[in-house]
Amino acid sequence: MPGALGALLLLASCNRESPAASSSNAQALSPASASASLSPTVAASAPAPVPSPSGAGTQLIQNGGFESGTLASWTAGGVVSPTISAVQKHAGSFSALAGASSGSEPNGDDFLYQTITIPSTATKATLTFWYWPSTTDTITYDWQEAQVQNTSGTMLAQIMKVCSNAHAWTQVTYDLTSYKGQTIRIYFNDHQDGFGDLTYMYLDDISVNVQ
Repeated sequence: MPGALGALLLLASCNRESPAASSSNAQALSPASASASLSPTVAASAPAPVPSPSGAGTQLIQNGGFESGTLASWTAGGVVSPTISAVQKHAGSFSALAGASSGSEPNGDDFLYQTITIPSTATKATLTFWYWPSTTDTITYDWQEAQVQNTSGTMLAQIMKVCSNAHAWTQVTYDLTSYKGQTIRIYFNDHQDGFGDLTYMYLDDISVNVQ
């Protein structure tokens, strides 16, 4: 009996140690599961990179905001040549005034334009400008307009032709991509008929952005 009792106690002692030993072995033999449990944390701390913006492109218009205080880079003419003004401006300190805003109404056109070349490699070319119009006439006799012209002054496209008394800055956007590889004029004109009802417009922030 004492011998049998000793054997039973030794067997019970071995059985109590087995779970701990098994657990220890399980932890030591499963590094893959431990590594897998860390993977989500590692992935979250290193997200996929987001591509940066490609940039604003190339600006073709010079002195489009008239902040030089002059009409430098522009060709101006007409019965009353456009001038620089600080009366109305979309941004900055100056704008260009086309047409007579006071005094007697002239009879004819007041224009300004800039000649640019759209690169043949352009994938997108966009004209944007702002204008502030005033009139007491109708489009039959007076108007404010913008055109795309060739270098000889022949109209290629009528961007706008209005007789507006909005007295508010209005944005116009026009796609020039079809003119890539060409040299063109961005042309603005104010037409008055000399009957005393003044028509004019301020122009500002003119740009041609090419990508």
